[in-house]
Amino acid sequence: MAQYTKKLIVNGDCVRDCILRSSKMNMTEVLSKRSVALLLAAFMCVSCSRETITAKSFIGKWKSTRLETPTYLYENGEWEIKTEDGVILQYGIWQYEHNKIIWIDKAGSGIETDANAVLSVTPQEFRVKENDGTTTTFSRLVQN
Repeated sequence: MAQYTKKLIVNGDCVRDCILRSSKMNMTEVLSKRSVALLLAAFMCVSCSRETITAKSFIGKWKSTRLETPTYLYENGEWEIKTEDGVILQYGIWQYEHNKIIWIDKAGSGIETDANAVLSVTPQEFRVKENDGTTTTFSRLVQN
């Protein structure tokens, strides 16, 4: 115990250092407090490292599991399904809002809107839930 209680000289006064009052704690209490502190620190690290999903997460050239032709999502909110030789097969506007991608396109003489819940997002892939309950995966392609 002498190592835990040493004399300090502060402004010429002799003061007992009682830094380790916890020396009366049993080992279970010490481990319990240490475990809580470690869990809290781990939670904070995971929370801080999680990137926020924004519209920028989706910008790029993508290959979907529903189409052979790449889909391009542009920063200005436009999207295109475009062949490698530049022929645009379909186009419209898109936005990311409330954890959904909202697709708007002209179909015939009308306008269609399709909102898909975003299930997961990584820099290389995102998944959405279609209105029929199926999942579509978009894999990032290298843009030329």
